[in-house]
Amino acid sequence: MLHGADGARGRRRFRDERACNSPRSNRVRALQRCGRAAAFVSGRTIASCYCSIVIVKPLLQVSPNMLARSPPHVQLALRFALAILWPIGVVASAEVRVESAWTLTFIEVRVDARGHAGNVLRQQAKNLREHISLPAQIVLLQELSRPERFVLLEREEPEVSAGGGREQQPAAELLTDELTAPPDRRRNRGFDEVAVAADAKADVRANVYVVAHLDIGVPDRARTAAALRQLAAAARQSAGNVRFDVWQQTDRANHFNVISGWISESQFYAFAASHAARDFRQTVGPLLGSPYDERLFRRVD
Repeated sequence: MLHGADGARGRRRFRDERACNSPRSNRVRALQRCGRAAAFVSGRTIASCYCSIVIVKPLLQVSPNMLARSPPHVQLALRFALAILWPIGVVASAEVRVESAWTLTFIEVRVDARGHAGNVLRQQAKNLREHISLPAQIVLLQELSRPERFVLLEREEPEVSAGGGREQQPAAELLTDELTAPPDRRRNRGFDEVAVAADAKADVRANVYVVAHLDIGVPDRARTAAALRQLAAAARQSAGNVRFDVWQQTDRANHFNVISGWISESQFYAFAASHAARDFRQTVGPLLGSPYDERLFRRVD
């Protein structure tokens, strides 16, 4: 048995060894290593999953009491690690989750050239389908009341969107004298969560497509977003509806494009006269920056 100073030193050594082997001490040592590693981090070179799971997540699990009991140099290292790694993890994760983009191209040609223009655009749509994994997501539409007007719907796949666009000759460049106005190309992102989750695509049952455009004042964007979600939910429950997508323009966040597909015109008109559709028009009417634009199309590709 140890007595006096030797006994006191032995007991202290035993307590120190037991403390060093405790889960909390192991965690502190692991976090110290994370803090030291963070000092060598520069730029955005850490993969999002490694940053968020291996480094950032353990740091976020540190309790305030545990941080307060840590030595000053450990607290400084942890704060530095969080300041450096948290923005990197968020940005890198956002880069990994690049969403698909939809592009609407409005093309208007001379009335006497609509036949030739339709053939050229159909061939262009066919060429585009050969370069994507989901051919059904390229759709060519022709307006019913003004058949000299066309709309090309293109889904840009994530890897294509992140790289700056598909290397294809624009359809409008193949039409020279036929055009009566420059093509209006609008790039969109999925706004409606249901449509994004379902990865909306063309439905072969749709005989009529409706394309609507809303220009909303910036202060009224949140109110319009809520009204659009209610309209989409009601439309998807309506007879004859096979598609209803709400898109938000990437360059103008207060501009929305609504794409819907219907089995027949009569079923669309029945929905347009419903309480849900009329309530929507009544809500957004005073908020519009330009007249409500809604056109009917048929698929011609």
